[in-house]
Amino acid sequence: MSRPTTANENMVEMQDRPFLSSRRHSAHAYAPGAPQPQGFVPTPAQLEAGLQKRKPFPATVAPSRQLHRHRSRSSRPQAADRGNSGFSIASARVSITEMPSPDEILAKVESHGLGTYRYIITGVTRGQEHSGGAEGQPADSIGVKFGLERLNCTDDHIAAKEQLQQLADEYPMPEPRHGETHNQIRYRHFAVYQRLFAAVIAINMILIIAFAVVTGTNNQQKIFTYANALTAVSANILGAQMMRQEHCINMLFRSVLSLPRSWSVKVRRHAAKIYCYGGMHSACGVSSMGWYIFFAVLVQNWPASNPAYNHTVLATSVMILLMFGVLTIGSIPWFRARFHNQWELMHRYSGWTTVAIVWVQLFCISASNAATESRNLGIHLVKTPSFWMLAATTLLLIYPWLFLRKVTFVAEKLSTHATQLHFDTNKVLPTCAGIALSGAPLVENHKFATIPEPDKQPGFSVLVANNGDWTKKLVDNPPQYLWTRGVPALGVARIAKVFRRVVLVATGSGIGPCLSFINVHPEWAMRIVWSARLPLESFGKSNIQNILRADKDAIVIDTKKTSYKEEGMPSLIKVTYAAYQDFDAEAVIVISNPAVTHEIVYNLEKRKVPAYGAIWDS
Repeated sequence: MSRPTTANENMVEMQDRPFLSSRRHSAHAYAPGAPQPQGFVPTPAQLEAGLQKRKPFPATVAPSRQLHRHRSRSSRPQAADRGNSGFSIASARVSITEMPSPDEILAKVESHGLGTYRYIITGVTRGQEHSGGAEGQPADSIGVKFGLERLNCTDDHIAAKEQLQQLADEYPMPEPRHGETHNQIRYRHFAVYQRLFAAVIAINMILIIAFAVVTGTNNQQKIFTYANALTAVSANILGAQMMRQEHCINMLFRSVLSLPRSWSVKVRRHAAKIYCYGGMHSACGVSSMGWYIFFAVLVQNWPASNPAYNHTVLATSVMILLMFGVLTIGSIPWFRARFHNQWELMHRYSGWTTVAIVWVQLFCISASNAATESRNLGIHLVKTPSFWMLAATTLLLIYPWLFLRKVTFVAEKLSTHATQLHFDTNKVLPTCAGIALSGAPLVENHKFATIPEPDKQPGFSVLVANNGDWTKKLVDNPPQYLWTRGVPALGVARIAKVFRRVVLVATGSGIGPCLSFINVHPEWAMRIVWSARLPLESFGKSNIQNILRADKDAIVIDTKKTSYKEEGMPSLIKVTYAAYQDFDAEAVIVISNPAVTHEIVYNLEKRKVPAYGAIWDS
C-alpha cells in the first residue's frame, strides 16, 4: 500500500520536472512562502500573488521515445535556471481549459524542429474574465494563460557566473584533514603510481643485494651466476614491455571492470587506480639496468671458449649500459615533458637497440658454452630461460607493427582551433579506447581517444585540437591519409563504468575521451563539467547535443564569457567539488592538460574525494 506523498516530497519532485511529453494533462501553480501541508488550498489572492512572483521556467519538449526512437531527446535546462518552488497544487478554482495538451504542444513544436522551449504563464485573469462571462464560474476563480517560446538550444546551457557561484556557495570545499606536507607526500610523491614503482624496485633491489652477498661469500659454490643475472635482466625487460602492450593493458582494465558495482565503493575506488600500471613499466626498466650492472660484474669471470667472445661481450656490455643510461635519464619527468619529441625517439630506438644487443650477447655466451660442453647451440638456447623471455619481448615489439595501416578519413573542421576526423569502418569500437595516429610512424606517434558513433553505430571519430606543432598542421591542413598501428587500448575514462554515479570533468579538447564514454553510455548516471573557450564555436553543435543528451543538467563553462580570473568566479576545482556533492557521485574523472589534471585530482584527493586523471608518463 502506497503512503501519501508529503509536501516536502512534492517540492523535491517538482525540482526534477519530467519532459512535457511524459506528463499527464495538468497545470501547476506556485505560491511564495514555506511548503504548505498536504491538502492546503490557497485563496485566489494568494494564488495570483504566487503566479505573478513565479519566474517563467524553461522546459524541454521532445517526441515520445516510443513514437520517435530515431530522434535524440533534447535537453532540459539546469535546475539553477528555475525559481524555488514553494509548493504545487491542482485546485478546483484554477482553470486549465486554456492550457494545451502535451500532444498539441508536441505537434506545434515538431513543426519547428527539436529544441528547448520556454513554456510560460503569460497572464492571469480573475472571476469570469477568462470564461467570457459564462455562468457557473465562481467569481473568485482564476484563469491561467500559457505561451510557448523557443530558446537557443546551446546558449541556454552555458553556465553563468552567478549559477556557478551559487553552486560553489551551496557546497563549499572543506579544509583538508591533514597538513600540506602530509598531503604532498601522500598524494603526489607517494601516489599509486609511485607506490607501484617503489614496490617493484624494492623487490628487485633486495634480490640483487641478497644474491650479491651470497655470491661474494660463497663464490666457489656458484650459487648465483651471470646466467641467472641475465635471466633477471630478460624478465624485467619483458615485464616493462608487457606494461605497454595493448592487449595486456586491456586485460588489466577488464579485470577491474568485471568487479560488481554492488561491492563497497572503497574496494572499487582502489581498484580503479589500475591505469597507474605505468609505475610497473618504469620500475621494470630501472630494475633491468640494476640487474644488468650485476651481470656485467659477474660475466668478467666467464671462461669463454674463444677470446673473441670475451671481447664481444665486453663491448656489447658497454653499449647496453650506455643505452640503459639514455633510457633512464631521458625518462625523468621534467626532461620528458620539456623534450617530449626527442624523448619519444630516444625511448623507442634505445629500447629496440638494447633488446637487439642483449640478443647478440645471449648468442655469444650460448655459442661459447655450447662449444665448451660439446652441445648443439639450438638445444642450449632452448634450455636457457633468457632465450624464451627475449623471444616473447621481441614478439611484443613486432606485434603492433603487424597492424600498421594507412587510413583515410573525412575532416570536419569545427573551428580554427579544432577538427574532428571521421573514420569509416564497419567495426564498433570499444568505449574509451585510444589509437596511435602518425604521418611518419617510425618518427612520431600521437595517441588520441576514439569517439564511437552514438547508438552503437559502426565508425568512430577523433577530436584534434590545436595544441602543438603536429596537431596545428593537422587542423590547418589535414592530409589525405594517416597511419595507425597496433590495436585500440583502453584509457582512464573507461573506469567510469566502475562507479554507479560519476562526475566527468574536461577542459578544451579533453571532452574527446569523455565523449567516447558519453556516446556509448548516454544512460549512465553522470554529471558532466566541461570548461572550454567558446565551446559551441570551437567544438561544434553536435558534440554539445551529445553531451546534453547524456546529461541534461551538464555544466558547460565558456571561459571566454566567464573567465576564472574574473572577480567572484569560482575556480574549476570548487565547481568540480560542488558538482560531486550535488550529484552525490562516487568518483570524479578529470581529462585535461597535465597541470590542470594534477591540480584538480590532488585537491580532491586530499579532501578524500575519489579522483582520477591521466598520469602522462608516455
